[in-house]
Amino acid sequence: MSVSDDLKNKIRHAIPTDYGINWSNLSEPKIDILLINEAFFETPNIQHLINKYHFKILKVSKEKYHSGKIENDVLYLPLENEVSLKQWLESTFLSLFNQNTSTPSSPQHRHIDLTHIHNMFNPENGRLHVFDDRGTLAVIDTRTEQVWVEPTRLMQQTDCSFNYDLAKTSDFVKVSRKKSFQMYHWLWNIFFKSSDFLALSPQDGYFKLRYWPQPIQNNHQKDILRMSACFIQGAEINTVAEKLDIPKALVRQFIAASIATKIIDEIPSHQSQFAQQENIMKSEEQGIIKKFFGNLRRRFGL
Repeated sequence: MSVSDDLKNKIRHAIPTDYGINWSNLSEPKIDILLINEAFFETPNIQHLINKYHFKILKVSKEKYHSGKIENDVLYLPLENEVSLKQWLESTFLSLFNQNTSTPSSPQHRHIDLTHIHNMFNPENGRLHVFDDRGTLAVIDTRTEQVWVEPTRLMQQTDCSFNYDLAKTSDFVKVSRKKSFQMYHWLWNIFFKSSDFLALSPQDGYFKLRYWPQPIQNNHQKDILRMSACFIQGAEINTVAEKLDIPKALVRQFIAASIATKIIDEIPSHQSQFAQQENIMKSEEQGIIKKFFGNLRRRFGL
């Protein structure tokens, strides 16, 4: 059955964030839990798959008499909270998972292939499935520059395991089509929130933005706009960090996300308008002071 976004979100909240979730359909045999409408459970095709793959079953029913409960592996909708769902998952899926794998650990450090990331933006790619070690992030359409996200990903960030491949029909089961995002803006926000991408930024250098990034629900929204105002003119990393009084690491994360999404260029220092304007202001201030003391000397005959 097609699982609603509401039920997907409740399942995501009921499972620790250490565990990624990959939503799929019956065309993919590697399934841990099958969610299925109770009315279809006894059909020959479903019974054949259950007997063949032996995955766990959670039947879904709309019988209002038991609503909000899980009894005998049947989930009765509507589900007002995740308590019963969490208990069922802990007693079935998580215990099964822990028997077959060790506790999830941080991914080993891997080199971020910038060329591979930049190739993602080629319009000839069409629709791509974007994922990492924790599962699906989104499906993107490189022709229309639209993004449909996996709605249960609580943390909209990634790591060095970020990757993509051509999207299959089954990948659209994993994302919500209710709302789309602009591809460059969404990816910029993902990379900005992902510390592994900091390695893409040099310690210092001069850069100029091609376009302003659009922060989405970001705690650093004000600082992002201030940095954008500097780098749209062409600016130096160290100078921006100093003048805006913000951590250099934050400025470098801004540069890294912009490099990954191809919206910024490295430039020679003489093309930095931000630095030139600063020098002009200093020269004007020095000229005013010099003129002031010159007038004093003339007035008092010094």
